[in-house]
Amino acid sequence: MSRDVFTTGEVARICRVAPKTAFKWVVSGLLEGYRLPGSRDWRVTRESLVRFLEENGIPLRWLDEFANENSKDRRVSLRPREAAKALGISETTLWRWTKFGIIPHVRVSLGRREIVLYPLDELKAWLAHQSQTRVNGKEPK
Repeated sequence: MSRDVFTTGEVARICRVAPKTAFKWVVSGLLEGYRLPGSRDWRVTRESLVRFLEENGIPLRWLDEFANENSKDRRVSLRPREAAKALGISETTLWRWTKFGIIPHVRVSLGRREIVLYPLDELKAWLAHQSQTRVNGKEPK
């Protein structure tokens, strides 16, 4: 499914320029766009972007590459809130499982602060294992 509207940041990634450059194109009228009511944000329609790409010799395949790149979920890990939601459990349960080492996780130190991430591949494998042990009548670890 193709997108009909793009932010100036997305236009910048598609055209492989700095976000400020894409913003200047829109504000100056070089690239047709519109401002969101009550906001400082701008949007560019697909038609305007395609016309701009063609007029300026920018390969249209870059737009296709952007669409393909954004259609994939490129995340490799989940934050705690995302993991709890994906698993259908409360954040409290997730923290308890993390504390007791029941669920795969990674602790990352950022100076004095530590964050916990849940690697997607390991979570998927853990879920598969849990569902398999339940099917066989065993209690999961």
